[in-house]
Amino acid sequence: MGMASGYVSWLSDGANEFPVFVPSGDTDMVTMGIGALTSTRGNEVIVSQLNVDELRGDARSRGLFEARMNKLLGRDDLKVVPLLRAEEGSPGTGLSFQEFRARWKPPVLFYGSIYADDKEATVVRDMSIEEYQAQGGAISWLRTR
Repeated sequence: MGMASGYVSWLSDGANEFPVFVPSGDTDMVTMGIGALTSTRGNEVIVSQLNVDELRGDARSRGLFEARMNKLLGRDDLKVVPLLRAEEGSPGTGLSFQEFRARWKPPVLFYGSIYADDKEATVVRDMSIEEYQAQGGAISWLRTR
């Protein structure tokens, strides 16, 4: 797998900050099947391909992906960072396009914490993959199935 397009978001659950790889592309076809894991022990992200059993995106398939990748790499610290929900930040209806653009805000994304199942994490900052690596972040792309 070549380098997947995307960026890194730094998340905070109130007690911890941690990175997550966010795939991006012009269409869903470009990003479909890409899975990312974050280390609970360091500033590291692993990006790989999901297999057919892992594609659903529910808690069970996330667990399968985590277990497969940790076993493959002989590790126990890699976790999927699930996107839990997005809350719209948009200003409402009945506005002119100019008013809408002036008031529009992107949705607020809520992720699960890799440190505590009952905590939510929100985006603190986004950065390019190059910025992430320049600041000491490690990112690996693994071709698996």
